[in-house]
Amino acid sequence: MRNVIYKFAYITLLTVFILPNFSYAHHPGGDPTFLWLLCHNIMHYVGDITGLGYEAANILVFLIIQPFLILLFMILWLIERFKN
Repeated sequence: MRNVIYKFAYITLLTVFILPNFSYAHHPGGDPTFLWLLCHNIMHYVGDITGLGYEAANILVFLIIQPFLILLFMILWLIERFKN
């Protein structure tokens, strides 16, 4: 059973992250770049795993987590700067 799970996980990761043309990408115009396809598919994958969906995963990452991390690292940097 464990081998089946590992094979399924390997195939899922291969199709979602390494071969992005074969998974979620539905780009309406032009030819998207490989990097865009990779990031787009990762966001769809995160949305599917968490049950939030693509849009909510984007909101979570880019409107909540990213600004929080920027502020956290800025505060830590300022603390270290004024400590010396």
